[in-house]
Amino acid sequence: MSESTIIYAMQKFQEQMKGQAEKAGFTSEEDVADWITKTRREENSTL
Repeated sequence: MSESTIIYAMQKFQEQMKGQAEKAGFTSEEDVADWITKTRREENSTL
């Protein structure tokens, strides 16, 4: 796969993902970080 193909694929992916974070309720990077922390704690508590 050429570098230009990879770049094109990544650009298409980013276009398709636009707005998905907001739809999921994330409005800031802090929201995402909080979700990651919470998910990791839940995962560790089930081990």
